[in-house]
Amino acid sequence: MTRVLLSSSNLASIESGEEFDLDSETAKKLVRVLRLTSGETFVAFDGRGREWECALVAVEAQKKPVARAVAIEEKAGAGESRLH
Repeated sequence: MTRVLLSSSNLASIESGEEFDLDSETAKKLVRVLRLTSGETFVAFDGRGREWECALVAVEAQKKPVARAVAIEEKAGAGESRLH
């Protein structure tokens, strides 16, 4: 599953079922590079152990892509790799 880093301020107050806007770089990565469309899921994480399973709910692929997502559920963070 696709994983994207979001700022902790974006994920700080998110609850299940809540929609949020993605920043332009994240929207570009998901829409243009990975070619995700509305309804497809991805994992958003904040780099501090919090992860959310999310789904795209609105996508506008203009010159500057705009995307909105919904938080489906919070997941247990993967933690640090055991590899050195």
